[in-house]
Amino acid sequence: MSDVNEVISLYKSSSFYKKYKDTYFSDIILRDALECNNSIHRYYGISKMSYEDVHRLSSDVLRDLFNKFAKEVDFNDIELFWKMIYSFYIDPDSNGLRELNGVQCTADGLFSIRRIYKKYGIDIQTVEEYAIYRKIPIFFFPKEKNGINSRRNFVFGDRIDYTLYDIKLYLDAKTEEERNQCKLISTYKMPKTKIWLEKLGSFKNLVDWYGIEGIFVNDNYDVYDIERGNGKVILAHLDKYDWDWSENYYSNLKEYVDRFVRK
Repeated sequence: MSDVNEVISLYKSSSFYKKYKDTYFSDIILRDALECNNSIHRYYGISKMSYEDVHRLSSDVLRDLFNKFAKEVDFNDIELFWKMIYSFYIDPDSNGLRELNGVQCTADGLFSIRRIYKKYGIDIQTVEEYAIYRKIPIFFFPKEKNGINSRRNFVFGDRIDYTLYDIKLYLDAKTEEERNQCKLISTYKMPKTKIWLEKLGSFKNLVDWYGIEGIFVNDNYDVYDIERGNGKVILAHLDKYDWDWSENYYSNLKEYVDRFVRK
């Protein structure tokens, strides 16, 4: 890793620092990423902002950090640059709200900033893909601690296709025994999630609520296997799931999001 004092000097000479000096974003980068002992100016009103506004804010600061710091001073320390991003980044998901019969749901982005950065590193592609593929939320799940939003990351490696397949198994099940075969069964029994599923009643209703027919599922409401592509559907769970996605899954998922945006 780079010498922190040298990085601080480079950072304070950059156009980014001149633009964001004495703001929350620069202050927290200095304290949390560059280990400076400084106070933090607060950024007010985040909780009242829309998903779109928070996404735009994070995208703008990310773009400035790349153009007005990394590119300007030719910074190439991948690990430290990630710490800088992580320190200021504000995820818009909690500001993306949707309600179903009294159950409040929050957005669940398909491409995390961590995953995009892991793929592209210190590159404008990180900025552009985040700006494009997190702009419009598609999926919403009940706002609940250890709910579907977080559990699907650990259980399915953040794959939305197998998450949908598991929910389909639950909603299509005829018996309690069949439901208990679901990977997320303990999550489905949580108070808000249980009510949400009961209100939906069927997988078709969930698909209609999201507006994903013909994109993530076919006309028969079978879930597409995003990794395999070519219209193939999921017929059973995998033996194991990895957090690292294949190139096929990553690129195909981008196409699915593009199709959703165009519909």
